[in-house]
Amino acid sequence: MPDNPQKPENPEKAAEEHSGNTTPVDPDHAQSYPDESFGETMITTPDRSDDTYIIFEDLREVVGIKPENTLKKFENLKTIGVGGVGSVMGAHDPVLGRDLAIKVLRPRFRNKRKPIERFIREAKASAQIEHPNIVPIHDLGVLEDVGAYFTMKKVEGENLDQIIEKIRDKNPEYRRKYNLMRMLEIFISICQGVAFAHSRGIIHRDLKPENVMIGDFGEVLVMDWGLVKHLDEIPSDEEKEAEERGKSRIDITAEVENTNPMLTIEGSISGTPMFMSPEQAKGQVSQIDRQSDIYCLGVILYSILTHERSPFDTVDGGLREVLDAVVSADYLPPRKRASHTKVPRELEAICLKAMAKNKKERYKHTEDLIEDIRNYISGFPVSAYQDHFLTTFWKFCKRHPVISTTISALVLTIVIFVIIIQSYRHFEYCHYMAAAEKYLIEGNKDYKEARDLQLKLNEIHSKTTTLAKSPLEIKTEKKLRISHSEMLNNYELALMLFSKVEEFCSNDTKVNNYIEDIYRNRIRFSILREDYEVTKKLKDQIMVGVNNDSSKLTDSERKIMKMLDDIIAGKGFLEINTTPVQAEVYMWELKENSLGIIRPTSPKELGLTPIPGFDIAKGSYLLTIEAKGYPIVRYPVKLNHGETVKTSIFLPKTVPEGMVYIPAGPFYVGGEYSRNTRLHRVNLPGFFIKQYEVTFGEYLKFWKQIKDPKFKQKYRGRIRFKHDEYYFLNAWNDRGKLFPTLNENLPVTGISHQAASAYCAWFSKKTGMTCRLPSANEWEKAARGVDGRNFVWGNKYFSTYAYIFDNTQAHKMYGIPAPPGSLPYDRSIYGVYDMGGNVREYTSTKFPPPSPFYRLKGASAHTTRRFVYCAYSSDTPVVPTDIGFRYVIPLDHAEKTSKPKKQ
Repeated sequence: MPDNPQKPENPEKAAEEHSGNTTPVDPDHAQSYPDESFGETMITTPDRSDDTYIIFEDLREVVGIKPENTLKKFENLKTIGVGGVGSVMGAHDPVLGRDLAIKVLRPRFRNKRKPIERFIREAKASAQIEHPNIVPIHDLGVLEDVGAYFTMKKVEGENLDQIIEKIRDKNPEYRRKYNLMRMLEIFISICQGVAFAHSRGIIHRDLKPENVMIGDFGEVLVMDWGLVKHLDEIPSDEEKEAEERGKSRIDITAEVENTNPMLTIEGSISGTPMFMSPEQAKGQVSQIDRQSDIYCLGVILYSILTHERSPFDTVDGGLREVLDAVVSADYLPPRKRASHTKVPRELEAICLKAMAKNKKERYKHTEDLIEDIRNYISGFPVSAYQDHFLTTFWKFCKRHPVISTTISALVLTIVIFVIIIQSYRHFEYCHYMAAAEKYLIEGNKDYKEARDLQLKLNEIHSKTTTLAKSPLEIKTEKKLRISHSEMLNNYELALMLFSKVEEFCSNDTKVNNYIEDIYRNRIRFSILREDYEVTKKLKDQIMVGVNNDSSKLTDSERKIMKMLDDIIAGKGFLEINTTPVQAEVYMWELKENSLGIIRPTSPKELGLTPIPGFDIAKGSYLLTIEAKGYPIVRYPVKLNHGETVKTSIFLPKTVPEGMVYIPAGPFYVGGEYSRNTRLHRVNLPGFFIKQYEVTFGEYLKFWKQIKDPKFKQKYRGRIRFKHDEYYFLNAWNDRGKLFPTLNENLPVTGISHQAASAYCAWFSKKTGMTCRLPSANEWEKAARGVDGRNFVWGNKYFSTYAYIFDNTQAHKMYGIPAPPGSLPYDRSIYGVYDMGGNVREYTSTKFPPPSPFYRLKGASAHTTRRFVYCAYSSDTPVVPTDIGFRYVIPLDHAEKTSKPKKQ
C-alpha cells in the first residue's frame, strides 16, 4: 500500500470496485493508520484482499458513542448541585465507562453572552491549571438541549464549609477526624492549588470554604473557577468607567441590594461579600491580584480556626453593611471571636497578616503563607509572629531534645528554667500593665473632651435651623472628630495591652475594672451621640466575652444589659387626650408598601380618651379620632428613639366645605432639599386647608364681581403657552370667557400673588371666615405630614405619582395642567391633593432678605424632580405658565373655647 494514497477521480467507480466489501467506503476519509489500535479494532484503508474494515460512520457504534448530541448521551443523570448561574449533575460516561460531573448553565442563562463567556472561561482556566488540588476538566462542548457544557472529575465527599459546620455543631466524629493538624494540612493543599494557579497568571477571586471539596479519600480540590481572572487581562470598559468615576459601593450595591452576602455576585463587585478582599468590596478592579486571593485564603483560615462561617457573619444588615465591614476591617480577631477554643497565637497572627486591610502588609506570595503554616506545624518560628526569646528557646528544645546524663541535672535545669520563666513573666506583666494604664489615662482624657464637645454640638444643633453651618459649628465638629478618634485609638491600644496582661493573670480584678471602665465610657458616648448601632456592637462584644451566657453575669450586670437592650430598642411613650370631648382612638402603623407609598397598616383600637401613656416602638403612626357629632380627625405622630409624646388633640365641630383639617402640633420642616433650613421640628397651630387647588371657575366668580376696570385688568390671568412665545395671552376675555384650550375645571394660573391675596380677601368677606394664603410651613405640613418624608407619598421618587415634567403619561392624558385630584397617589396623609405636582402654589412667606420673592411650593407639569421635594421652594415662574394657589382658614378661637359637647 502506498504511503500517500490518492483520491480516485471517480468516487462512485471506486466504491463499485470494492463491491466485495460488506460496507461502502468513503474515499475522502480513507487513510492508513499503521501500528495504531483502538481497543481490539484495527482501522485500515480498504484493500481488495481484506474483507473486514470499518468506515468512520460506523466508528460510533464500535466505540459505543450514542448518535444524539444531547444529555441522553450520558447515563444515570442526577443533579448534585445548583448555583446562581450553573448547575452540576453526576453522570456515567458509557463510552469510557467512568463516572463524571457535568456542569451546564441554568435555562435562563443559556442564550446570554456574558454567562456563556464566564462559563467557557471557567472551563478553559481550570483545564490550563492541571494540579492535584484543582479539579481536572475532561471535555468542553455544546449539547443541543442544554447548550455549553463541560465535564470534570466527579469527587465524592463534602465541601469544607459543611465540615466546619459539623465541627461547630460539636459532632464528635468530625471533631476527632478533623483536628487542627488535619485542617492545617487541608489548608496547605488549598494554598498549593492556588499557588500553582498564580504561577500561571490566574487568580480565583471567589475562594471560600464552600468552593473547597474534601474527597472521601482525603483529596483536596479547589472548585468553581467561574470568576477566574488572568493577571494580564485588560479590564472591560464598564469596569474602567466604574473605577475612573469613583463609583461608590452604595451605587454598585444598589444593583444587587437584596443579594445574600454568602452568595457569589459578579459585576463591578465580583466575589462572595462575606469572603472577598477590601479591594474587591470597593470595586477596584485594577487592584485585584494574587494578594486578593491571599486575603480570601486568610478568611478560610479564620473559619478553620474559629469554626465560624466568616469573620463578617455577625454584621447586622444586608449586603451594603457587609461590604462596609469588609472595607473597614470591622471584625473580631480569631482569639476573641472563638474565646472558647484555644486558637494559637501564631496561627492568629498568620491569619491576620493574610487578611491585612492594606495589601502591602499581606503575604506577598502564597508560598510565603504555606511556609509559615509549615513552620508552625514543625515548631519553627513564623514570620507573622514575634516569639519571646524564651518561647523561641523552648521551641528549639522541643525540636532538639537532649537526654541528660543524670536525673539531678535535669531537675536542676527545670527548676532554673521555671524561675527564669516566672521572673520574665512578672517583668512582662509589669511592662504591659504600665503601658496599658498609660493609654487608659489618655483615653479617659479624650473621652471627657469628646463628651464636652458633643454636648456643645448638641446645644448648637438645638438652636440652629439654617442649612449652612456656622464657623463655630464647623470648628466644634472638627475638634470632636479628632477627640473621638484619639479616644478610640487609646482605648483600643489599652484593651490590646490588657489582653496581654490577662495572659499572665487571667482573673486580675484590677484589669477587669479597667476594661469595664473603657466599655462604660464608650457606651455612654455612643448613647450621647445617639449612635445606637455602636451601642449594640459594644454590648454584643461584652456578651461575647462571657460566651453569650447571661448566667455568668451578676444581678447588677444583668440589669445593665437589660437597660442597654431597652436603650438600643428605643421604645417611645405615647399619651393621648382630646378636647373638647372624649373620643374613640384608633392607631395605624405607617409603613412603606410595595409601591413605595407610606400608608396606614395594622389598625389597633386604643379605646376612649383620655388614654394613659403606654410604651410603643419608635416609628410613624396615624391616629384617627372619632367622636359622635364631630368629623373624623387624622392625626399623624412621629416617635423618635426613646421619645415621650403627650398629645392634646382639638376636635373641630365642623370642617368648612372643600377643606381639610390639619391639627395643631409639631412636624419636621426643611432638610437636605430645602434651600434655607436643615431638618428641624416646628410647632404649628391647627388650620384648615383647601383640599384642591383653586380652579378657573372658582376664581372667575371673584373676578366677574369686580367693578373697577383698573383692578379687573390687574387681576386678570395672563398666560404664555410655549417657550418660544415672548408675549402673554389673556386667559379669558372681558366677558369672562376662557381661552379655548382652558376650562373652568382646571387650576387657575397666570394670576399674580396680589390677585391670589385679593381672592382670599373676597372669600373671607363672602363666607365670614378668615381666609388667606398658607404660610410656607403650613403648606409643607399639609403636604408631608409630621415625619419629615421627602415626597407627599413617601421617601422614594416616582415620576408617575405626580403631574410633573417627567410624567409623559400624564402629559398625553391631560395636557397642561390636569383637573385637580386627577393623580390619586399625589395625596398627603391628611387627604390634601396635588401638593406634589400639577401647578406650583403661592404662599404668604417670603424668602430671607434681600430676596423680594414669595416662596412657591410644589412642582408643576413643567418642572423637574427637584421641585417635587416637599422641603423645596422656588421663586420664579416658568413657561408655560404654571403658578396657582390654594388657601387656608385658621381655627376659630371661639370654637376652641366653646363648651364640651355631651356624648
